Amino acid sequence: MKKAGRMGIATIASLAVVAVFGCMADTTGIETLSVAELSQKLEQTPSTAVCDANGDGVRESYGIIPGAILLTSSSSYDVAGELPASKDDPLVFYCSSARCSAAPSAARRAKDAGYSDVYVLPEGIKGWVEAGKAVANKKG
Repeated sequence: MKKAGRMGIATIASLAVVAVFGCMADTTGIETLSVAELSQKLEQTPSTAVCDANGDGVRESYGIIPGAILLTSSSSYDVAGELPASKDDPLVFYCSSARCSAAPSAARRAKDAGYSDVYVLPEGIKGWVEAGKAVANKKG
């Protein structure tokens, strides 16, 4: 009985944390970059490919990072057809925000396909826009 009571309290505490802070996407095992770090990487390493894992609604509402590859799906995009051929160049995936799991999902797919320099921008397009960075419309 005591064990069930403790588990109930832990569940309530976990739900309270999620309610206050939001559900954070799991980036375990994937390096992350801040908006400032991505800006710097784009300036210093022109071969960096930025990959947008958002759906059309988010793209229409917030725009896209200029030059981003628009993935068809975060979990089932065509790796060979949609990502750059070089598996050694940096890839940075983003979705809407830290509450979205599309970017980590897409990044894991790239890592599983053998890409070696993979990152996630946890702040996503919302963080990019909030930082005052330029955006393009979804058509580029």
